[in-house]
Amino acid sequence: MHTWKAIILGCGQIAGGYDTSAAPDFIRTHVRAYAACPETNLTAVMDVDPARAHAFAECWQVPRHYHSLEEILHQEQPELVSICTPDGQHADDLQTCLGFPSVRAIWCEKPLTLDVAKAENLVAQAQKNGIILAVNYQRQWEPAHQELVREIRSGTWGKILGAHAAYSKGILHNGSHLISLLRGLLGEPEEMHVHDAFCEYSPKDPTVDATLIFSGIPVRIVGLPDPPYPVFELTLYAEGGTIRLADSGKRILRRRRDPAQPNMLLRAHETETQLDRALHFALEDICGALREGRGVLVDGNEALQTLKLCSQLAQEGLRL
Repeated sequence: MHTWKAIILGCGQIAGGYDTSAAPDFIRTHVRAYAACPETNLTAVMDVDPARAHAFAECWQVPRHYHSLEEILHQEQPELVSICTPDGQHADDLQTCLGFPSVRAIWCEKPLTLDVAKAENLVAQAQKNGIILAVNYQRQWEPAHQELVREIRSGTWGKILGAHAAYSKGILHNGSHLISLLRGLLGEPEEMHVHDAFCEYSPKDPTVDATLIFSGIPVRIVGLPDPPYPVFELTLYAEGGTIRLADSGKRILRRRRDPAQPNMLLRAHETETQLDRALHFALEDICGALREGRGVLVDGNEALQTLKLCSQLAQEGLRL
């Protein structure tokens, strides 16, 4: 089995911080995903803050650390690159990595970039260079979420009547997870209306309240001021009952109509998802794509479509 030489750019929370004190079987970060994957060898990390890069490498026992993108690329000659830098840095990092000869695949955090035109050019460059570009909308790789998508699309729940959702930390940053998930469940929206917006997370990334219409199905999205805990909730109302994604998607609660009393709902059936191991499934898919010469589940084109929708919502929010 070929072992893909990997590096991580950016030494923040999604790179490794979320798992620093987590249970050993949690894989919520790139560094834990690499450690659990026999097809990869994480050789180095990079951060513009040398002290942070050193502390990260020491914590996770990564052999080498750098504070220059050009240096880590030339010294390590990686085949697989994780981009975990701040959102505004993604475009420049992608541009540099896509032009480096050893790179075969890039695993980029969301959003792809903050600029649609730049993202279009980068996706086209990845395709031209034959480089796999995966974007970490992690719920798309999680098995219980995939099963829910199959249920909705197969008509098991009957017609979807509407939905409501809540999120925080910007429509591009965290809200894009929600838009990506809704696209997977309901398809492409034909209408979007922004009702309110505020800039707390970033001046260029407003948190918006909006209504999206998917094939006549209204979905109300509420953006919340950033609380001291994660906010990501979605409830779907269908002819056959309700489906609620709770605790950021760690639990799915299904309440079906009672056959004996069709105007009542049964008690919720709760499914514990594997969201705390979603990055393991994502990296498995990326390695499979490298090995088999195929695409990945959430590629550049998929992420680009989500970015276009989120950018439209952000622009409308900034005009309010």
